[in-house]
Amino acid sequence: MNTENPKTKEHIQRWKSGLFLSVIGFGSLYFGGWVFAGLCSILFWISAGEFIIISSSGGANTLKKTLKTLCALAPLSAVISYKALGIWLALSACLILCLFVARSSEQKKFNLIDLACTLSALLYVAWIPSHCVLLRQLGAFYLLFPLVLAVVNDIAAYYLGKAFGKTKLAESISPNKTIKGSIGGLLAGCSVGVLLFYFYPDPIVQKDFPLWEILLMSIVCTLTAQFGDLAESLMKRSVGLKDAGDLVSGHGGVLDRFDSHIIPYTLCYYFFTGFFKL
Repeated sequence: MNTENPKTKEHIQRWKSGLFLSVIGFGSLYFGGWVFAGLCSILFWISAGEFIIISSSGGANTLKKTLKTLCALAPLSAVISYKALGIWLALSACLILCLFVARSSEQKKFNLIDLACTLSALLYVAWIPSHCVLLRQLGAFYLLFPLVLAVVNDIAAYYLGKAFGKTKLAESISPNKTIKGSIGGLLAGCSVGVLLFYFYPDPIVQKDFPLWEILLMSIVCTLTAQFGDLAESLMKRSVGLKDAGDLVSGHGGVLDRFDSHIIPYTLCYYFFTGFFKL
């Protein structure tokens, strides 16, 4: 007879899924280029499907097949160049507008919410996350930095929140998150951020960066990781969903697993290319 606690079993499954994703993720990150962009393309296709489920639960009728295809193409354009990603976004938005006009003419009705959700998906599921591919094109470290900080923040906030947290952070959005967990995640993320900069085995990375710049970027990455998590939770709660999907055992869907990564990737790209002039 199996007497294992269901919560313990779920917890172990979360770690197994996390380790499996880490092996695949870091393997593709190591190779970079089209290998990494290809993996992102698959994840974006799945994420678009999950976003469609969320928006459909709210009553929106998006262009499902078109949206999934366009989102899958985003990282493949990003691996070419930043300019190519911008062209993808412009052409995708124009195509969606044209298709909505055609569909509205045929059905003799138009719902602004349908269009808004479809265009929002281009940004949230594809354009913003595609900055991870742009970061990898700069070098492995520049993607590794926000990725590790987002993961460390998630882990520290979860365990410290369970151990010491009592006051809820945003109970109406995500009931399990606490203020102490959030602070713990921030401190852990900042500490790891500084260590990464000073001990990463690459002389190009080990420049004479002022400590305040590293701390600033670490704080921004960690805080926006928490906001990214809450943003996805807000979308789900608004339509009565707990998870965006069930693909990743113990975590939910792809969006549930990577929601905290989306904003840090984008900000780090512009921080590195604008502030550090890479």
